[in-house]
Amino acid sequence: MTGLTIAVLVLTAIVLATGEIQTFRQNVPTFMTGIARRTVKERLSVQPPPMPGFNLNAWLGPWFHQFHKAPCSWAISEDFSDYTQLFVPDGNVFLAHESMRNRNLCNKMTTIFTVTGPGKLSVKDIMGDNFSGKMVIVATDYQGFSIDWGCTKWSTMEQRCDDPWLYIKTRQMQLTQVIVGRIESALQNIFGISLNELTRISHARPCPNERKQG
Repeated sequence: MTGLTIAVLVLTAIVLATGEIQTFRQNVPTFMTGIARRTVKERLSVQPPPMPGFNLNAWLGPWFHQFHKAPCSWAISEDFSDYTQLFVPDGNVFLAHESMRNRNLCNKMTTIFTVTGPGKLSVKDIMGDNFSGKMVIVATDYQGFSIDWGCTKWSTMEQRCDDPWLYIKTRQMQLTQVIVGRIESALQNIFGISLNELTRISHARPCPNERKQG
């Protein structure tokens, strides 16, 4: 067998193999060829850095919870509406006086926060540890919105959160297009997620709150 014959045979084999590969690719379902998109929980499993230059005093005060990804430990909160928070100092800690409507009933709770670093806090849920863990303020403009990330359970194998949560809060009860645009941009830049992937918290009948700021 001459060298020319061998070269022709090799070239023929390559052409046939290429054709078979192309045919296989054409018959493979689309969902098998694309890269699977990570879920919101997977994207939230890595602790984000806190907002640079965070000013806690400017962040204190009243907030309206507008969107969230609830932790599994507090899955019932997916049904909440009219969820508000008043964040105030109390000696060496900070208290969040919260109210929310669940099954048409108003409930109140107080959560204790301790500062562990700039933009970082530890959370103590005195109602039953549904929400206890750590919290990071990842983005805020202080007067419009705040994006708060938290974790209730850390993985024992690596530095990842097994049960993360995310809350989107605003100073005003009603959302504006400007604020929504800022929140959406921050979410995309930090986590690669969108507001439409989170649960909306409606506000129609705010629960009465006897607490005053200060």
